[in-house]
Amino acid sequence: MNKKIKIKTFVYVILSIFGLFVLYHLLVWELYTSKIFQHDDKSKGIGDIGRISYQVDSLYPRKVEYKLPQLHMNHKQTDDYNNIDMITLGDSFSNGGAGGLNAYYQDYLATEYNIKILNLRKLINNDYDMFTLVLSLYNSGWLEKYRPKSILIESSERGVYQRFTNKLNLNVSNIDFNSMVETVTHESPYVPELLQINTANYKIPYYTMKYHFNNHAHKNVGKAKLSKDLFSLPNFKNQLLFHYSDIRNMENNKNKIIEMNKNFNQLANILKKLDIKLFFMPAVDKYDLYSSFIIDNGLPHNIFFEEFRNLKKDYIFIDTKAILLNLLNNNVKDVFYPDDTHWSYKASEAIVKDSEFSILNKKK
Repeated sequence: MNKKIKIKTFVYVILSIFGLFVLYHLLVWELYTSKIFQHDDKSKGIGDIGRISYQVDSLYPRKVEYKLPQLHMNHKQTDDYNNIDMITLGDSFSNGGAGGLNAYYQDYLATEYNIKILNLRKLINNDYDMFTLVLSLYNSGWLEKYRPKSILIESSERGVYQRFTNKLNLNVSNIDFNSMVETVTHESPYVPELLQINTANYKIPYYTMKYHFNNHAHKNVGKAKLSKDLFSLPNFKNQLLFHYSDIRNMENNKNKIIEMNKNFNQLANILKKLDIKLFFMPAVDKYDLYSSFIIDNGLPHNIFFEEFRNLKKDYIFIDTKAILLNLLNNNVKDVFYPDDTHWSYKASEAIVKDSEFSILNKKK
């Protein structure tokens, strides 16, 4: 008899543990995890740093929408390169990395200045950096044949030292541009699908609690408190999430900044032979833009824009930090998405109205 009672008790205990296990997962999934990994509208996405840090309050679900009257083109959409006004090259900021409303700054440029823009994304057989790609198009005669009026090179601030400090390779071999195929797209932030019972249900309470004691709880995502409300989310108005690569890649090397400027001047003078204007638009890192609003900020200050903007230039420099900092000083919210490393449509709209772009209205 006692043996049967012990067996029943054991079974009840096991079933109770299993039931609590399932109940825990279902509750955490329903209340928290599903907000990161499941959306009623599958076309909606959320930002990378909000997802990997499990900061549910930072999430800003957004649907990819194009509502501007004039849009840019990419290599995959056209083989008609005649009458191109501008070519753009860049990283995820140039390739719709933020998702959401009007994710491409190029569409704002095309609409604002009534110009035809071709965006060159990463292509098969192309291991070239952006400088080398432009020079290969120059050496191959492609630029001379199609004569775009301008070329805009964009890069996230954290990537400028790696991408633009090496000496220009003026003798780069020609490329068959038309044989290349686009291999990357950033139409909407990717969110993997999970079952209701998963390890993320443990990570949400773990990181929620850990961020209360450590602003660097996740190795790749920093969190800080701001001196004023710069985001519109109810529980995330004065909080900042940023990718720690903004700190890790902060070289603050004045000599490299000078070399970078020399390289852009050299490329600009080459392109002037074909009457092509060169724009350089470094996309300010989220941490750098918001750092002056962080309360008791003990992290380093990025000197890139302050040093770079004072150098003599033979090209057109788009100072995204100055433009977007003006928005923050005027209390504009969600200049960057709270859950992402990318700026929002509000930033794109402000940047393209900068006076440096007014030259696009002038006839060649």
